[in-house]
Amino acid sequence: ERWSACTASCGGGHKQRTRRVLQPPRGEDGKPCDARSRSEVAPCGNRSCSHCIDGAWGDWDDWGGCAATCGPAIQVRHR
Repeated sequence: ERWSACTASCGGGHKQRTRRVLQPPRGEDGKPCDARSRSEVAPCGNRSCSHCIDGAWGDWDDWGGCAATCGPAIQVRHR
């Protein structure tokens, strides 16, 4: 079967696929399929979310509070 969509486009996710039995066991002596191999999960979307690749940046957030009331300080904002 085909892989499912990844649960995340970045920052780490997973995808899954499941298969079905094509040939059931024959008679009473037939060996059943190994149930553990029915589905498979794999990692995906592992690239960092902090970089813009083939996308577009959103608008800037408001500036954060100032780190000091006097003298040099740092103000931060994100997008």
